[in-house]
Amino acid sequence: MTLRGGQAQQIFTYILTIAIVGFLLVMGVRYVMTFASAGDEQALLRFEKQLATAVGDTLYSDDTYMASFAVPSGVAEVCFGNYDLSAAAVIGFNNHKIIKNSIGGGEHANVYVLFTDGTMRSFFVDKLKASTLGYAFDDITDPCVTPGSGGLKLKFTGDGDSAFVEKG
Repeated sequence: MTLRGGQAQQIFTYILTIAIVGFLLVMGVRYVMTFASAGDEQALLRFEKQLATAVGDTLYSDDTYMASFAVPSGVAEVCFGNYDLSAAAVIGFNNHKIIKNSIGGGEHANVYVLFTDGTMRSFFVDKLKASTLGYAFDDITDPCVTPGSGGLKLKFTGDGDSAFVEKG
């Protein structure tokens, strides 16, 4: 059985088309994944900046300030620690070994963002402290907030030197 010239050309065209479509699909998926990752990174930076702004807004007042924050997709919890209480702060994270190890290792951070895939990002917001007087978190051993459908709701109280954060 021999192929006629037209059939061979048609088979070649089909194979070439399948290869091009496969290549475009692979590259398209890779591009979309990169784009989504960059969007989450931007959302995390925006959250960090908004947190610093909220601290600045409440720093020198005795008022309480409620704020809602949009957080990146995949955030499981946001935890707050007091950097200047490093030994005591480690005790507050018994349920979160990754945070406990970061604090114990001397990491300069007071905000810990835990993702559903088990990873963590941390950063430092100047003059931000976790509220320890009249502790508003469910339990002093777990100073973390889980984002709801409307984002992350937090309450800030200024005392002149610092802004204390707690669940909103």
